[in-house]
Amino acid sequence: MQEMLANPAVQGGLAPFIAALVVAALLAPFRLGGLAVVAAFATAVYFIAGFTFAPLTATRKIILLGLAAPLAGIVIDFAFRPTRLEAWVLALAGAAAAAWIFWPILAQKDLERALLLGGTAVLATAWTVGFSHSRLAEDGVRAGAAGLALGIGAGGAAILGASLTYGLYGGAVAAGSGAFLLV
Repeated sequence: MQEMLANPAVQGGLAPFIAALVVAALLAPFRLGGLAVVAAFATAVYFIAGFTFAPLTATRKIILLGLAAPLAGIVIDFAFRPTRLEAWVLALAGAAAAAWIFWPILAQKDLERALLLGGTAVLATAWTVGFSHSRLAEDGVRAGAAGLALGIGAGGAAILGASLTYGLYGGAVAAGSGAFLLV
């Protein structure tokens, strides 16, 4: 059993998919089926790295935000109707989160390189969050499909960039989104 659970395909694909399928089925009647993606991500984190947050590295910041963002999402979804201002505010929050995650890495680079890399990360995050919220907030199926595509894309790019851990996290997001779409 331990050997099977140590398999990366199980850690980043099968186990997150099963967890997400259960959560999606249980929470769908309450319009919270999207939390299946968080269940999948949390399952992958449990098997791959564990829930240790000290010291707070870039990877652990990503995990922390990945687990905290759904809480903000639930509050925003139930308290407000989607507006353009809300999309802008969330895009800025996403950009600030990207800057926070990568600041220690960017601080070690020369100014030109830091601005290029940091600006790319901040702008890409802001655009993805803002566009996703403004276009997909009212349509769960399209949001799930976007999560599936973003998870596969990020996971595949990470694996091609020689980061199996990030690749498995992306795969878990894709598995969670796929489970959400099945329910």
